[in-house]
Amino acid sequence: MNGNNKQKVPTEIISVNRLLYEKTLVIPQYQRPYKWTGKNINYLLI
Repeated sequence: MNGNNKQKVPTEIISVNRLLYEKTLVIPQYQRPYKWTGKNINYLLI
């Protein structure tokens, strides 16, 4: 398999507000066990 068959995935820069409040956010099943702590949230927001 050669590396030239990569598909382009559409991307868009959006605000955190839009990410959290629009109903389009889907978290894949394999990522759901991750739990955010207060420290993780503060790190994201600071």
